[in-house]
Amino acid sequence: MSPPKRPDDWRTFGWHGITLRVPKGWDLGKVTGNARSGYVRLDDLEIARVEVEWRSDPPPRPVSQIVDRYLANLEREASRKATAFDVQRHLHLVKDEEALKGHEYECFRWRADYQAYNLARRCGDCGRLVLVRIFAKRNERLEDVIRSVLASLGDHPEKGMNTWAIYDLMCYVPEEFGLLESGLKSGDIRLTFQDPAAKKTDHTLEVEYVSLASVLLSRASLIEWFESFFAKSLKDFEITHQEQAIQGHSGVEVRGRPKPRWRQLLKPMPFLSPRPRRHMKARAWHCEESNKIYVIRAYSKNPSDGLLEVIPIEVVCHQAKAASKPRGHAELSARPQ
Repeated sequence: MSPPKRPDDWRTFGWHGITLRVPKGWDLGKVTGNARSGYVRLDDLEIARVEVEWRSDPPPRPVSQIVDRYLANLEREASRKATAFDVQRHLHLVKDEEALKGHEYECFRWRADYQAYNLARRCGDCGRLVLVRIFAKRNERLEDVIRSVLASLGDHPEKGMNTWAIYDLMCYVPEEFGLLESGLKSGDIRLTFQDPAAKKTDHTLEVEYVSLASVLLSRASLIEWFESFFAKSLKDFEITHQEQAIQGHSGVEVRGRPKPRWRQLLKPMPFLSPRPRRHMKARAWHCEESNKIYVIRAYSKNPSDGLLEVIPIEVVCHQAKAASKPRGHAELSARPQ
């Protein structure tokens, strides 16, 4: 496999502060854990290509000892299965060693019925321990791809923003907002974030895209689609909207304020399990180039606390495929124009 030639043949993957630039077509196969510790796997159409494990509070042992233990476990497993196993350690797998400056790390390769190129790194800035494995078939040459992927590893927020990127969704979110939940349906990708320190304000942010926009909008306007698609979550709001250009696309800004309590008296047990009374601001736009509808929603108990005035998420649709670094709150791209 030769390295992709064009910038748009690569894409960014981002999850809980972990970022990698990988060839297009290496997509999410499995993910578990949280910001403290977790695991993610990216697959192509044939095999698993990348595995990443991380720990934000790793044991104080040197990285070399951690690698010793990891390889000893693999060797025992290979011996149990009677599989040939060999290891090469202290390799120079990252051509640009500036990417590793200031970090404790080791690069190594092991081979069994396939081969895996590894980088174990403890970040010199945040202390996070990350193990990246890139898999190849036994006779497959991936050296240039491996060097590029490993050199791109990031393990903490930049400029106060975390990069979240899966499939065709890429956004920058303030680091204080942790992932609350995710919805990874085919053609409908959604990430929900919440600031756990802001319990009184109930600050929540959601970013989502829905595919086949041209089909969906052939039968309804953008606001009609929005009200239908989010009907369940909008039923407790009084809605107003305004059409406006967003990121150079036709879009709509939607505001919702909680309905008065008296209007919910006929609902079952309204006071035993009442829904939280929150205010909402949303922006939705149709990106013709990607044929997707992008939506950002922000929720807060207090409409004057600032969250609803500047939605602190930057979403990349078609316009900034080359962008890989957040620009900070001052230049958020998902603003009306």
